[in-house]
Amino acid sequence: TQSTWGFLRWFRRAQFAMSKGEVHVVVMDKEIEISIKSTLIECQLRREIDGIVSQTIHRLGIRVQAANSTSSRISKKTKRELNAQPTQSIRLLSAALTEISTQTTNLEAFQTARFLEISVPSEQPTLDNTAETIPSQSPSPQIAHLFQIVLNPPKLNAVTFPVKFAMAGYKLFPLVTTPDRIVTATPPFGVNWVWVRYRPDDDKCEDKGQFVGDEWAYTPTQQDIGCSLVVRATPFIDDRYGWAISSLPVQVLAAPPSDILNLRESFIDTKHDQKDWFRVMSFNSLADVHAQRGFDKGYQFQYCNDSNIDINYRSQMIVREILEHKCSVICLQECDQRGFDNFYSHVMLREGFHGTFTKKETGVMEGCAYFVDTSKFDIIEELMLSFRELSRNAEEFFGLYREFPGTRDMLCERLGGVAQVAVLKDKRNGRVLIISNTHLYFHPKADLLRLLQAYLLTKAVQKILQRYTIDGQPRPALVSCGDYNCAPDLYAVQLIQRGVMNPDHQCWAAVTLPWFLEVRDDENQENETKSEQEATVATNDGTSGESVLVSCGSNVPPATPAHNLSVIPTLRVEPMMNSNPDIPFTNYALGFVHVLDYIFYTPEGLRVLATAPIPSRESLAHLVALPSDTYPSDHVSIVTDFVWR
Repeated sequence: TQSTWGFLRWFRRAQFAMSKGEVHVVVMDKEIEISIKSTLIECQLRREIDGIVSQTIHRLGIRVQAANSTSSRISKKTKRELNAQPTQSIRLLSAALTEISTQTTNLEAFQTARFLEISVPSEQPTLDNTAETIPSQSPSPQIAHLFQIVLNPPKLNAVTFPVKFAMAGYKLFPLVTTPDRIVTATPPFGVNWVWVRYRPDDDKCEDKGQFVGDEWAYTPTQQDIGCSLVVRATPFIDDRYGWAISSLPVQVLAAPPSDILNLRESFIDTKHDQKDWFRVMSFNSLADVHAQRGFDKGYQFQYCNDSNIDINYRSQMIVREILEHKCSVICLQECDQRGFDNFYSHVMLREGFHGTFTKKETGVMEGCAYFVDTSKFDIIEELMLSFRELSRNAEEFFGLYREFPGTRDMLCERLGGVAQVAVLKDKRNGRVLIISNTHLYFHPKADLLRLLQAYLLTKAVQKILQRYTIDGQPRPALVSCGDYNCAPDLYAVQLIQRGVMNPDHQCWAAVTLPWFLEVRDDENQENETKSEQEATVATNDGTSGESVLVSCGSNVPPATPAHNLSVIPTLRVEPMMNSNPDIPFTNYALGFVHVLDYIFYTPEGLRVLATAPIPSRESLAHLVALPSDTYPSDHVSIVTDFVWR
């Protein structure tokens, strides 16, 4: 086919260096690395920079002879003969084909030379049946092969994929490893990419495959299902090309369509009339460290096939969920550190986003992450807020801590939650936008702790807002994203929206309950405890036989005000609005369907243009729960379009 011939034409061009013969010379701190590749020979040699080039040429002749030997093993006698006098004659030549002095240093000689001539006795097999030849200066009949010297070409050590298999319809992103062992999607030089498809009965050599793409990322099609894909990367700087390197093949599997993305298609493609609008996403992506726990697989996620809960499957869906919504700011909760380091950060950087990950202050390897579209926003400041530190420095809580030391122990020592804050400047109008991202404590009886965490975070972020408020200029706007683990009618959300929580509120009665001293602090147990929570809050109505789903924390006994009001602080913050007040749920778990995720904002600076629709319960009735084969998390993402006032 035409695409196959296109690939073969590229392959011949890519093999030019090997067919004509090239020598790549890389100058390092103390050594010089010389590598020769052609269709019939490949060898490499390292020598000291200040060594005499005549010794290097002698050693190179031995390597070439060994590499060109018809036998895979060379006898000791042959080695001694080669060491005494290699049969090849090697010379360094200038651009005018004059010989370079062999008494100079390696560095000086190879920086001056433009060609390496290797002359082989005519009775020996040639080094390369297509290499250029020139008349040999040797007195005996020889065939001379001329290799062009490329000084300091870029180099790749490996090309890999961050997933073990590809899925039709989901972009596949290769990563490269540089000589300093940095894995990246954005090396400090250019890379030419060639994607090749192999059918199951094809031999895995380049001329058997079919060319399918030449961009960095490739989206497998239905025609690729059951086939394997290989990407070949050739690094270059200007006109200096390094050796091409290929990935291992990755198999393409079929994947179901995304029901939620299909539902949101019209929202995603919306183009608002306002020029300075932007889109924000908040998404609990379900950390693999929780999804793969043996306890959870036997309980909370027992309805999931192993293939659907596999992070290689879910991570591709997560990236697609993020990219397809075309957001300017993305806030993730339960983001795996390994997933961020090895996959998400590379992909998002290549797509034009700056990303930051903050791990919880516990042993669990997950936390919060956010990404900012750097084509729309400049990043002025980034901060990590520790709930432990905020709690320790909250003077208004000191009386509470003295009266109820269990509360202090939980907030200041045992819980390890964090929050992220990014101060951004809109490149279109210079307005300042402050973004916060958090994941509040999860325990079903911890409504009071979530209230205190929400207060500490909101107060801290609003202090940052005041720092950036300048007289005579528009006030900065604030957008707070997160999984608050709290229903809309409970304390944390009430405080944020109303702005005050008085000492006589019934929420403070929970401070006297003994559960504070009993709750496990190990957030590695989060999903295990969430499973217990969901089993606890699903109660039977006694008539229909169906579960009645109730709010997190509603199983706490009816509360009365704490007995010592003098130590209970009045919690006061600047009210914010919920950008998605009418959505039916954000968490669709086994036995538990409720709103836990929010995007709050300050209404004097921003106005909501649109929000992404949420699937109805009826549309998900065929599922036991999320995640499923079509969605990667037990939470659905919430997305809001804002415009500046």
